[in-house]
Amino acid sequence: MERLRAVQWPVGFKVIGVNTYDRKANPAQCLTLYGITIKAMGGDEDVMANYLPVMLNQFANNWFHSLQENSICSWDDLKKVFSDNYMATCEQPSTKYDLEKLHQSFEESLRDFIRRFSETRNSIPNITNAEAIAAFTKGLQHEQLCGKLYCKRPTTIGELIQIVNRYADAKEAEWAARFAHHEDRCYDDHDRRSDDRHDNCDRCHDDRNPSMMII
Repeated sequence: MERLRAVQWPVGFKVIGVNTYDRKANPAQCLTLYGITIKAMGGDEDVMANYLPVMLNQFANNWFHSLQENSICSWDDLKKVFSDNYMATCEQPSTKYDLEKLHQSFEESLRDFIRRFSETRNSIPNITNAEAIAAFTKGLQHEQLCGKLYCKRPTTIGELIQIVNRYADAKEAEWAARFAHHEDRCYDDHDRRSDDRHDNCDRCHDDRNPSMMII
């Protein structure tokens, strides 16, 4: 412990680009990023151990200062107790089973489902393209799109997103054309009804009793 306290700080030492630890992120991943950053700033493991409290939020700092005196003799000791303490409370990443549970609801647009699927997929470490593509296809409500994906199955997520986006673009263009055609028909019907009313008014004027007309 005394050796750790006698740390030699690098000249101009300043840590940039590391967020304060909030107890939610994976502690092992955070410590790895933190260690890389300290080394890039010229620091060694003693610097890592001494500077760590600066990178903790208030609650994590409360835990740090509750450690028994002289219980930490090295950076490896600190990494172990830190990871052991926060691994159980951090937010665990999603798994491929979470992705397989995603299904497009009937009122959900295709683009909204793509967005929701992508957000979940990006939170899953080490998932293969084949697993993600199979889960996406299984969760779709569009039978026509499912048929396209089964006939010519994409091999990467990039290919999948391109195919789905092209399909969504085509469907949106189709709906826009239908809506425009419907609007045109409505205007035509309105014009015809207006012409009919004018014709009826003209006939009413023509059919009036001549004796009632003022000369």
